[in-house]
Amino acid sequence: VPAPLTKITLNPSTLTLTPNSTVTLNVMLDQVSSTGFSYANVSVTIANASVAKITDIKFPSWAGSLKDNSSLPSS
Repeated sequence: VPAPLTKITLNPSTLTLTPNSTVTLNVMLDQVSSTGFSYANVSVTIANASVAKITDIKFPSWAGSLKDNSSLPSS
């Protein structure tokens, strides 16, 4: 049985920041397996929490009530 095929990309795929600056990073689901998309748990982490933090998250309008997020800021 082949594994489900899902593709998630980040835009921009690389970035460089200066101290005390902010950037918007889009996490996009580009491709869903043929079995569909019924549930997802997407975790975003920062490898070095001493240099960055996640301060906001926004869901697309089509997500309706199908959205949930943990408390912010997070690392």
